Amino acid sequence: MMLLLLNASVWWSSLPEVQTGGGGGEDPAGKPSCLTWSYKFNTLIWAILIVVTSVLLKKVGQLLRLWVMGSCLPGPGLQALVARSVIRAKADGPLKLLELFSSLHKQHGSVLKIWMGPTQLLVSIFDVRIVNELLEKAHDRVPAPRMALQLAFGKGSLFFAPFSKVEGRRTIYDREFNGKNLGQVHAIALKVIQKLGLWATLDQDGNWHTDSKSFSQSIAFAVLGISIFGEGYVEWAAAREFEKLLISIADEISGWVRYTVPPVWRPSFIHFWRKCNRLKHLTWNLVAEAHKNLQTAVCPIDNTKDNMVRSDDATPETQSEGVTLNGKDNYKVEVFEIVETLKSNLVTGKILGDGRVSGMMYHGGCTTAGILSGILTRLAHHPDIQAKVYAEIKEVCGSNLAPSQSDVKQLHYLMASLHESARLLPTAPFLQRCSLQSDFQLAPGLIVPAGAIMAAPVHLLHLNPVCWGNDSADFNPERFLKPKSEFCLNVKANSSHIHNELDQTQKDTNMSEKRVFQAPPLDSGFLLFGTGARSCIGANFALTEILSLVAALVQGYELKLAPGSPKDLTPKLENCVLQYSPSARLILIPRRTQI
Repeated sequence: MMLLLLNASVWWSSLPEVQTGGGGGEDPAGKPSCLTWSYKFNTLIWAILIVVTSVLLKKVGQLLRLWVMGSCLPGPGLQALVARSVIRAKADGPLKLLELFSSLHKQHGSVLKIWMGPTQLLVSIFDVRIVNELLEKAHDRVPAPRMALQLAFGKGSLFFAPFSKVEGRRTIYDREFNGKNLGQVHAIALKVIQKLGLWATLDQDGNWHTDSKSFSQSIAFAVLGISIFGEGYVEWAAAREFEKLLISIADEISGWVRYTVPPVWRPSFIHFWRKCNRLKHLTWNLVAEAHKNLQTAVCPIDNTKDNMVRSDDATPETQSEGVTLNGKDNYKVEVFEIVETLKSNLVTGKILGDGRVSGMMYHGGCTTAGILSGILTRLAHHPDIQAKVYAEIKEVCGSNLAPSQSDVKQLHYLMASLHESARLLPTAPFLQRCSLQSDFQLAPGLIVPAGAIMAAPVHLLHLNPVCWGNDSADFNPERFLKPKSEFCLNVKANSSHIHNELDQTQKDTNMSEKRVFQAPPLDSGFLLFGTGARSCIGANFALTEILSLVAALVQGYELKLAPGSPKDLTPKLENCVLQYSPSARLILIPRRTQI
């Protein structure tokens, strides 16, 4: 196309002047004749028409190719009735869409094409083996070059940009969240629980009352905020405004993301635009406040790094327990370095730009909050299982001492309960991938055309009776527990190192008679954090955080449903995360022996 325009431009400039009478192509005043301009103008119009026609023909060719290749995949055809059913189910929510997918899979098999419209093809995959292969090989998500997403999370968002553009930043985030921050998240979680009064109301009987959704959201943001910005985060008014604004933008963004060209003339979109600008301003304020506070906390005498306590000087034990060195919290030094990086990158616009910080806070905070709210709600709904979790915590940790990070690793029943809760309430109903440049072969004879959306229905896979049994809809943590002897044999077959480490741990803690947690195998279809190159980089961070928070809460408090709290656990997509709606009201009753 550009070549055609260039040729047309060269051709136009090289055209000879049209001779008119004896005037040499000019009128008596020395100006080009009207005939000359008309000839050049017509030439330019023809060049533009050729370019536009070429573009349209290419688009039509791609559309015809999509229709032809899509017709070879199993599933209903491109019919108005099917399209209306999909649109209606999508409008009713993701669970209604999942119900439609479930019925269509029963008719057409484990691989199913669904036309979301005349130009949009979605391929739903219900075969675990094919899903795992898809997530391993297809690295791109559905392209979302929408202005609304760019306003909220930056042009190079880690969650929407092509994999080739975010691979380097994923490595940086992985180093931070699975390195320095992972060693401190347990200590931070315990500090957050000690500030319970910030997010719950105390009644005259000494019990705390709170809402499961808002409480989980607040403490999830608190842990992540302290990890990034420092301990003062929970006290800053700007942080509270930042969180509320971030959630408000997330509620609105699903409506605006549908527009390729945003309706900038609408007052509601202008208001949304102003919110995004305010969010960027608050991000700058948070980084500046964190930088100022951490300089004072880490370097009270001299603000040079030479006087700081280096995290490298600490032993792994002191790092994991979050103890102090020379009177200073070790994690403050590490947070200081993160904030220094944030500050410099905000100034230069590199790597962790302001929109990308908000994206990291939003996705990390909201997904963790959804999982945490799910397990707290389940424990309140199942007092018998909560009693088993408490008995395990009491046996491993005691009643008076807060659970250490090494203690939390031995809470097998709690780990199983968390995974079972997340199985029934994953963070997202679908995992989507897209092959942008070339066709993708799912299986022999099944080729998905480039640009089509490939989706794994996570919620359906987590409830698949073939993988999880006939009681797949029931909350049963026992399905994630295996006898020690059986577990060790399975582990030994895969890794003698893991086997020896586990065996030594169990010898030291005299847990030989207990059942131990077994992570779900790949063929189970458990996709809480995805798998493959684009899996969640904060999975270990989130699991450690949630386990530490729940262990501290259950050790100190009995979780009960408040009168009038909903009994039915109905998932709903809120803030782009699956959560139980309406949210349960919880009562936290202090146990006889406090932490």
